[in-house]
Amino acid sequence: MSSHPNDTDLLHWAHTAQDAAVGAHVSGCDVCTATVSLYRVARVTVSDDAVIGPSRETLAAIMSVFRSAPTPAQRIAQVASPLRRIAAAVSFDSWGQLAPGFAGVRGEETPRLLSFSGADTEVDVQIAAGGRGVWSLTGQVSGDEVAGGVVALFDTVTGDAVTEVVVDESGLFLADVEAGHYDFIVRTGGDEVVLHAVAIG
Repeated sequence: MSSHPNDTDLLHWAHTAQDAAVGAHVSGCDVCTATVSLYRVARVTVSDDAVIGPSRETLAAIMSVFRSAPTPAQRIAQVASPLRRIAAAVSFDSWGQLAPGFAGVRGEETPRLLSFSGADTEVDVQIAAGGRGVWSLTGQVSGDEVAGGVVALFDTVTGDAVTEVVVDESGLFLADVEAGHYDFIVRTGGDEVVLHAVAIG
């Protein structure tokens, strides 16, 4: 049997911090501390959504947090792993930086230019409508050991891998996906850079 508190007890403690026994365990357990942190991120995400029911984007973001989080067994195994998982920061998004007067140009006829980075890895990608509900991604990865790296997109709701392509010697990659919300994961060398809940389409 597991020596860790069950999910119900951890969720209750994350919300109230009233169970001394659970609190004592969490304070000395990195695995359960990480699980409690995930619960609190999800709670804050829902609380920050001002509508009566969480929006589709909020639900996608919550699912992304838990789908991308390793299980307790995986967290323990990752202690000895050289792979670093890094949350990406968006440096440019053409859809998010359109002036109000140009809001009408956002759509299928206007390719989206998106740039994000994590540690020493930078990613630039153009997202354009390819016809028949498919969107084409053309991008380039810059940094150390990019050749042979992998770009993967995971559905934020189901957690399923939708596409996985290899980066060429110039750092270029091509991929096609249907409209949806995806976790954008770029693996190069010992790093895994993750941009959560990217809306495509």
